[in-house]
Order: sequence, then structure tokens, then C-alpha cells
Amino acid sequence: MPSRSPFFIFGAPRSGTSLLSRILNHHPRVAVPPESYIYDTFTSLQRLYSDLEQTANLDRLVRDILATPKIRDWSPAPTPQEVVAAVETPTLGGVFGAVLSIWAAATGKARWGEKTPSHAYFWDTIAEAYPDAPIIHLVRDGRDVALSQISARFGPKTTYRAARRWARYMDTMERLTVSLPASQIHVVRYEHLMEEPEIVIRSLCVFLDEPFEASMLDFYENVSPYSRYSREHGNLERPLQRGNTERWRTLMSQRDVATFEGAAGNQLTQWGYNLATAASGISAGRRFIENWVLHPPRKGLGLLRNRTGQRVELALLVLRIRIAGRYLQQRLVGQA
Repeated sequence: MPSRSPFFIFGAPRSGTSLLSRILNHHPRVAVPPESYIYDTFTSLQRLYSDLEQTANLDRLVRDILATPKIRDWSPAPTPQEVVAAVETPTLGGVFGAVLSIWAAATGKARWGEKTPSHAYFWDTIAEAYPDAPIIHLVRDGRDVALSQISARFGPKTTYRAARRWARYMDTMERLTVSLPASQIHVVRYEHLMEEPEIVIRSLCVFLDEPFEASMLDFYENVSPYSRYSREHGNLERPLQRGNTERWRTLMSQRDVATFEGAAGNQLTQWGYNLATAASGISAGRRFIENWVLHPPRKGLGLLRNRTGQRVELALLVLRIRIAGRYLQQRLVGQA
């Protein structure tokens, strides 16, 4: 792989992708900004911009991307003029690359990587612009992922919902892994990263064709690029928590362990994790309780408490309405 080619970090939400992105961002040549959600947000909206060869349409796309809550919170924030000037091909992928390149250059880095977990679902679109990009897949025991997701301000609020979300993601990554050359994907085990961080990061640097820098493991010393996200990731402002594995053994009830393994046991074993119960499925009654009795009130309470999430979702809704309204207006004018 060319040493300056961009790369992507994938992993189920709460698998440690933020930790890994900050370690890599502490490399003197590599920049990994906060999550962008560009493909997640704009893949379905691409057709509303018509021909991006037209400067006005390209400019609208750039300005709309930079207006999203996630990108607006980046520091330093790219400007529309900088991004438009940096676009090499007038496509969503071209704008995406320009945004990331501008941020990398502003932080004094020669190469960028991107970490948005949900972008794994949009790989077919991403590959149109970056077919050979190296992919880092961070894998963590789904039972620990479930504990983290349920306790977070966002995400599922029952073990069954968390299990199915994790299983879906892992199935997506399995299909992606099978479809690409083995040399293009590097799997990092969260548990191994916690136990032997230097060994894991050295191996990752070999994969990315970058020299290992011991300072990468001091990632917590510079949180300024991510200062607005510290509330969600407080553990990233201190050294690696080496004992932060298999927490499910003490924090998850036997019933919840059986529920998770009944819902995602196949994926656990497929990715090398041993089962702790003999659960072979989930009863219809248990699914009903988890989905319709326990989840709605917990999710509703979580949404009420998640002011940041409310702000982001409202801003995205307003942006989508504005984009759709502008497109309809252009169509009506064109038909007049």
C-alpha cells in the first residue's frame, strides 16, 4: 500500500475504535479526526445534488457537509473554500477526501485515516473512491460491547437489542472480509491491545507502512482535537486501562449472558470467543419482553438525558428537510 494512502478504522460501536483512532492520531504523520458520518448522512442524499460537475452543485454539497453537527464541531474546522479547492474528483468520495485532507494538513499531518463505525455499512460506496484503502477492523467481545452500549447515552438499552446490533455489525464485517484481499484488512483484538499494546501497535504500523513511534501510546497527553467529546470518552484522557476486558463476567447477570449468547452466540464463536452458557436461542417471550417491555422506557429515558444527541438529530433533520426542499424547488423551476 502507498504510505500516504488513506485508511479506515471499522468496529462495532463501543469496541474501542475511539481509543485506536487516538493512538494512531498521536503518530507524527497520521491524522484521524473525530467521526464524520459523511457517508452515513449523504449516501442517500447524493442524487439530490444532481450533476456535481457543476460548480454550484458541488459547492452546495460541500457547504451542507460542513454544516452537519459532527463536522461543525471539528477543530480546526475546514472552510468551504478550502474544501472546494482540494476536491480532486467531483463526487461524494472526492469531497469526503478533501475534507479529511484539509483537516490532516491543518494538524500538520501527511496522511489521514477515518473512523466512523457505521461507515462499514457503506463500504460499496466508499470503495468507489478508495477501493484499495487499508481497513483496520477492531474486534471486541460482544458481551463487553453490550455492557458499554447499554450504559452509554446512546445505543440499545437491553441485552438482546445490543446483541443483535453487535451480531449485525460482525456479519457485515465478515462479508466485507471475504470480499477483499486478506492483505487489505488487518484485525486488531481489543483484548490483545489491552494486554500487549506495544506489540499490537507495532504490528499495525507495519500494516500501514508507517514507522512505530513509542509516543503513540501516550495518546492521552493531547486531547485537544477531541476536547468536545471528552464527556463520552473520559477513559481516553488517561493511560490504557489494561484490565478493561471480560467485564461481563462480573457485571452481567447469568440471564443476560444467556440472552446475549442466545442471540449472538454464532458470531461470538465465529470470532473466537468462548461461550459461557448452553443457550441456543431466544424464546419468543423473552424477545417480546426485551424489545417491547424493557427497551422502550429505557430508550426514552436515555433520549431525554442525551441533550447532545437531541441537538444532533434535530440539526440533521432540519438539514435533510432543507436539502430536499431545495431539490424540489429546483425541479419545479426547471419544469416551469
